[in-house]
Amino acid sequence: MELLEQLAALEEDVGRYDDIEFGSEEEGARANRRLKLRMRDLIVAAHGAGQVRVLEQALDLLSANTGCADDHALFLEIGGELTGRGIVDEARMAACLRNAPVNRWL
Repeated sequence: MELLEQLAALEEDVGRYDDIEFGSEEEGARANRRLKLRMRDLIVAAHGAGQVRVLEQALDLLSANTGCADDHALFLEIGGELTGRGIVDEARMAACLRNAPVNRWL
């Protein structure tokens, strides 16, 4: 699947996430983590393919869906990995966090 198609599918899955009734809080947390890791994987793939637009859109999707403490922890984990691997610089990750809904609590 092309990276733009993967981005579109991921956006759809993120949009459906809030409508899903999970059997437990843990199940919901696992599903959220899977979504965030898919975002990370898409960012890595876009970087490898030189598709800056997809990379930026996937970063924006991650930022827009960082709204609670669990999301913040995942964001920091993913951001550390991306910056550590030289895929995204620290300034860009900091900007993403400043724009994230969770920033109102930080």
